[in-house]
Amino acid sequence: MFLFAHAAIGAAVAPLAGSPLPAFLAGWVTHYLADAVPHGDESLGRWASARNEVGRFALLAGIDLLLLAGILAAVFAARGFDWTVLAGAVGATVPDFLWGLEKIFKRRLFGRFQSWHRLAHGLIRRKLPTAVGLALQFSVAAVLWYFVVV
Repeated sequence: MFLFAHAAIGAAVAPLAGSPLPAFLAGWVTHYLADAVPHGDESLGRWASARNEVGRFALLAGIDLLLLAGILAAVFAARGFDWTVLAGAVGATVPDFLWGLEKIFKRRLFGRFQSWHRLAHGLIRRKLPTAVGLALQFSVAAVLWYFVVV
């Protein structure tokens, strides 16, 4: 799942947590829950793993982070800066950053967190076509970001 979609989920639950630290932790937990739902971007993972894996994942992550930064800037411009929303959004992206660090360093660094990450991705083995998965991710993220703003 893309970072902007994970961050949308984390930002949406953040106000329920009430303050930044619980929002960060709640966002982190939502990452695993969201990854259990098929999200149709597996073909991008296979593309990135085909060759120059770190470089290709860095390209995808860079585009994703630029999109996320733009969304956060728009949200905060519309409703004012909110540490709790930011903490929920950031917490929801942490598992993918931990995974990325393991890819870069080519070693297992975060043990149980990555075990949970793999478990979440494998809970529902149904595959979605890439176009459907990306459309769903963009739609869910757009709706959630909209409700964070309103």
